[in-house]
Amino acid sequence: MVDLSPNIVQFVTDDQLKLAVSRLESKKSFFIVSSKPPTDDLLSNAQLVQYYWLKVSEQYSPSKLSNTDRVTSIGTINDLVRKLYHDLGEYYRERAEQALGFNQKQNAADLLAESIRYYEMLKKESQKRLNRYAEILKLQSDDK
Repeated sequence: MVDLSPNIVQFVTDDQLKLAVSRLESKKSFFIVSSKPPTDDLLSNAQLVQYYWLKVSEQYSPSKLSNTDRVTSIGTINDLVRKLYHDLGEYYRERAEQALGFNQKQNAADLLAESIRYYEMLKKESQKRLNRYAEILKLQSDDK
């Protein structure tokens, strides 16, 4: 059975990140969430699926990078959570399709279940936001 699940690594400094990435299995995909902008060195790693940059300041421009197709700039933690849930749902669905191509039905079923789990979490987060909007609208109409 092929393990197609991503790695999750926590780091604080750039050096810790570089060390963590260097220690990952060469065939393992990974995502990075950071408040620091990415480097070309990290973005050149073929196993990087996506780099989520939680922008805490506008001092850095992604145009300084040579390749930004795997960089997602995020403005808030809430936006990060929703984007990450969506992307992980897609990631696991695509891995499930790959597993089916290798005739690994059980692995595909497990990956698809993981995809569904992330989409359900996205649904809950979206519903929370819709409920907040409904409350705001109700408060505004009550004030009139």
